[in-house]
Amino acid sequence: MKDWVEKYNEIADKFNEFGKSLNDKGFRKIAQASENFALMCIKLCCEDAKAIALLLKNGYYCEAMMILRSSIELLFKIHWVHDGDGYEEQNERTYKLEGKPFSDIQKEIDYLRRRLTEEGAVNNSDFVDKFQEAMNKHKENYPYLVQDNDKFKISPNNVDMAGDNIRQRFYQDYRYLCMFSHPTPMLTDMLLSDDSGESVFRESIEQALNNGIPAYQFIMGFCFNILSKHVPKTHDVRERLYNEMKELAK
Repeated sequence: MKDWVEKYNEIADKFNEFGKSLNDKGFRKIAQASENFALMCIKLCCEDAKAIALLLKNGYYCEAMMILRSSIELLFKIHWVHDGDGYEEQNERTYKLEGKPFSDIQKEIDYLRRRLTEEGAVNNSDFVDKFQEAMNKHKENYPYLVQDNDKFKISPNNVDMAGDNIRQRFYQDYRYLCMFSHPTPMLTDMLLSDDSGESVFRESIEQALNNGIPAYQFIMGFCFNILSKHVPKTHDVRERLYNEMKELAK
């Protein structure tokens, strides 16, 4: 796994340099939401690739696959934002991505409140009310994440965000990597083997790691386009890094 450790450290270094070329500065939370999201993706990919290298080095192959799965899921999201029709739509799609987790939590609050009047409820009304107060506070703090009907905005599922081209290239990898996060015979064999599954799954692990490199390349490319008009004096640096990622992905 030594070669893969080196490759993923190299990926992390390229994302790190990409972020630094933008002075590591965030953008306006609302007016430049898509740029903020792209910069967050750059920083997250740097951390994820670094973590994958560290986990591989120490024999935690299953955990490395879990992180790689999250990175491919991030690819679907940044593709969907990038594919928005114009700047306003890119921002609106970012709002929907950010609103989705709050929407999911609100669904659970609504479920808990319904259960209060039924047999077997494990929470009381004070608990549910405090939970709801916290969510209402989020609506006050982030009104751009709320729809006209007072519900949080939501994004599509991963398949829809991936689109046809990205889905054909990467969705099967995503589903494969999900097998390391959910109960499967593969996960059982890996975790119960004497060497963390390296002898049993080395070929499939290496194939997943190999397919992960172009996924990171696509993420950097989408971010490159979204952030292209910012800090023009270091544009050439980001272009060089993206071209280097394309070479690494070949």
